[in-house]
Amino acid sequence: AWLEGQIDKTGVMMHDVISEVDMGTPILVREIPFRKGQDENLEAFETRVHETEWGVVVEGVDKVLKELMAQKQKASSA
Repeated sequence: AWLEGQIDKTGVMMHDVISEVDMGTPILVREIPFRKGQDENLEAFETRVHETEWGVVVEGVDKVLKELMAQKQKASSA
């Protein structure tokens, strides 16, 4: 679709897991714009997507843990 000019970006998402596939509430979303002259090389593009995914996993887990800790502290002080 990108090579045909239909889209100009893709992305990765971390979301809550529910019974419906890929339908949970997003935790973190990162867009990945396509780069003309570079992303035609699928191996290089795949590497860039994986690097983005790895960053999202680390950042998303950190975000969720901080939210859980804040909820726990709030419950403890109530």
